[in-house]
Amino acid sequence: MTRVRSAFTLVEAVATTVVLSVIAAITLPVINASTDSYAAAATASRVVDETCYAMDRIVRLLREAPLGPTVATLDIASMTSDSVRFADGRGIELSGDTLLVRFEDGATAPICRGVQEFELRSIRSDGTDAGADPMEAQRFEVRLKAGGLEVRSVAFARARYGT
Repeated sequence: MTRVRSAFTLVEAVATTVVLSVIAAITLPVINASTDSYAAAATASRVVDETCYAMDRIVRLLREAPLGPTVATLDIASMTSDSVRFADGRGIELSGDTLLVRFEDGATAPICRGVQEFELRSIRSDGTDAGADPMEAQRFEVRLKAGGLEVRSVAFARARYGT
């Protein structure tokens, strides 16, 4: 008479455990790498979103610069390489590593954190730098670097074109 086996033997259980362990050892680095890639992509996406949003706000504010007291000028109260403030109180400024938007009532709100570099330049209609008298600016060059991402833009003041 033959015996019928109905369960795993010890050798079969050990072999199954070894095979499953090898499969887990092979797939674990792939799973960890995909998790790390997802985290890096999420961080990069956040940096791109915040930086591009900040650049959009800056350019919009500069395009809407108020008309100055004399013909063909802008109403800029003060401007440095990292800030601009219009006579109506609105503006942009870098405070530490945070870029702030300033409202007419003087309140500020952060629009980008972790700023590494921020630069504003005012340019006259003949292409020369208007740093000494930013009220004569026709356009503004903006450079913003945050989280390793650098974006640049140019904003033309609408008030200079009568719109």
